[in-house]
Amino acid sequence: AGQKSMGRCISCVSISVNVGFVAARAVIWAVQSAVGPEAMMDWGWRWPFLLSAIPGLISVWGRLFCLKESELFEEQHDSDESDKEEAMLEVRDAARKSTRRHLKEFACTHYLEVLIGIGGVVSFAVFQYGGMVWANSFLRKHGAPVNVLMLAGICSRLLQIFLAFPVGWLADKYGMALI
Repeated sequence: AGQKSMGRCISCVSISVNVGFVAARAVIWAVQSAVGPEAMMDWGWRWPFLLSAIPGLISVWGRLFCLKESELFEEQHDSDESDKEEAMLEVRDAARKSTRRHLKEFACTHYLEVLIGIGGVVSFAVFQYGGMVWANSFLRKHGAPVNVLMLAGICSRLLQIFLAFPVGWLADKYGMALI
């Protein structure tokens, strides 16, 4: 992605993750509504796991039969023999040492940026925990019915879905400093 569309492209990752969470919550809500809270705690919790096999099998099938390897990968894979494997191990070990050295050098020369990145990840994790887990626990503690808890979780994910693209657009248009 180009620099002018990086925020919007990255927002697609957030959108797809949250769509997956909404779909998972919807399946759990449907199963829980169908079997009831008591049965859900006894044996019903297994059904969402079993139902998740369907998209899992579709993705495995798609990977095996629809996505072909690149020609370069096929050529490298066909020409691999034991002597080349040993050479690759040596190159990989040298690359690991080189990568470690580069990472250490990067962390030492860009320590402020690394700390800002860590802070961003921590703040996002706190937002996720506070908005998703703590809010549901708080509502449950104060007697909210199960349907309200599920609806609250779905609404919070939908809010993230609807806000992701505009925030990405703002980042593209005005830069990350505004956001």
